[in-house]
Amino acid sequence: MATPALGNELTPDSGAVSFRGLLQSADGHPGEFAVEAALDGGNFSGRATIAIAGKHLEAELVEARSYLENGKCILYLEQGRTRFELRGRCDGEQFGHQGSGAFDAYFDGEGQLRGDMTGSTSLGGMPPQSVRTESISIPTGKLTCAWQEVHISAEASVPNEYLIAYSMMVTLTLAPDGTYRTASASGTYAVAADKILLTSGAFAGAVGTLELDRSGEPAVVFHKAENRDRDGLQRIDPETTDCTLAN
Repeated sequence: MATPALGNELTPDSGAVSFRGLLQSADGHPGEFAVEAALDGGNFSGRATIAIAGKHLEAELVEARSYLENGKCILYLEQGRTRFELRGRCDGEQFGHQGSGAFDAYFDGEGQLRGDMTGSTSLGGMPPQSVRTESISIPTGKLTCAWQEVHISAEASVPNEYLIAYSMMVTLTLAPDGTYRTASASGTYAVAADKILLTSGAFAGAVGTLELDRSGEPAVVFHKAENRDRDGLQRIDPETTDCTLAN
């Protein structure tokens, strides 16, 4: 039986461990990764999912090249001639922290891609609320997208006014073939764990999270903190955008 890690450290026999995080290529493309693995004898085994720059890769970790060494995690996967390596400082809570996170990839027929990454670590696997389950599937119908606009009152006795504003997307439809459509634009998307990544079109770079809305139906939420571009501007709307099934 695997020995659990002590405190905040990863040990060579930590057992089940999961990683989730964000990627940013050197040429500005955002992405996501998710890894479910076991750490035994200093080596990782398991499976990883990568989505970045319109590319999607899901494959087993190569055990001989996926390991823990001197407080750093190296995770390597390949599929044919395509290969992807994640590396950085790691402990029981963080992966790639303090500016140490990086990735190096080669996509068959498209060339190299490098950049930075940062993520989180969970021992024993990700908590249920952080993992996309069968109950939170990709919505197949047309979603209506909106955000909450706040009108600040100039008088202390008058409360602020909260209004629902239509998103710049207005609607969002995710097709099974990996394409999306809004009221006036279209493009492609990829899936990584519980994230929907819009990889081309007018909203390329936007990151949505699969969640259940108040009625229990699947929805896509574009959280404000995850949707800033390199200049700090929002990729879609000024605030968090909720895309829920249209009535």
